Amino acid sequence: ISIVIPIFNPEPVLNQSFSDFEVLCINDGSIDRSKEICEQYVRKDKRFRLYNQKNAGVSVARNLGIEKAQGEYLCFVDSD
Repeated sequence: ISIVIPIFNPEPVLNQSFSDFEVLCINDGSIDRSKEICEQYVRKDKRFRLYNQKNAGVSVARNLGIEKAQGEYLCFVDSD
């Protein structure tokens, strides 16, 4: 399962017990601590990947996630 999360200024928290997944955090130019928080998850958990881009909107962020996803199934979770 690939979970794509377009990120713009949230400070998300993960609470998931299912382990067969990847999380692709697409930082869409956040100016809050979102990038730092995602980097912490990337360092702690190999299932997390972070991609940074200039703010281009949620559709562009989702498209990057689709391009990078490796799972058989794809899910989008909006951070807001």
